[in-house]
Amino acid sequence: MPGVSGVCIARSLTGYLYAHQIKVFNCANVFADPLRKRIRENAQMIAKVHGVAIEHVNNSHLSKEGIHIFRGK
Repeated sequence: MPGVSGVCIARSLTGYLYAHQIKVFNCANVFADPLRKRIRENAQMIAKVHGVAIEHVNNSHLSKEGIHIFRGK
C-alpha cells in the first residue's frame, strides 16, 4: 500500500495535468518525445563531428558493451 506522500504526489501530478489540459496518456508525447528527439540529434551531431557511425541495436539479449568489445573499438 503506498504511503501518504506517494498519494499526495500522484494527486498533485494529476491536478497539474488536468489544469493544463494534458491527458495522462499523452504524457509521453508531451514530455518525453521532445527530449528524446533533442538527445538523438545531439548524439548524431557528436558522432558526425568525431567520424563515428551510430548503429541501432534492437535486441534486448545483446550486451551493447559486449558488441563494443567484440568489434575491438
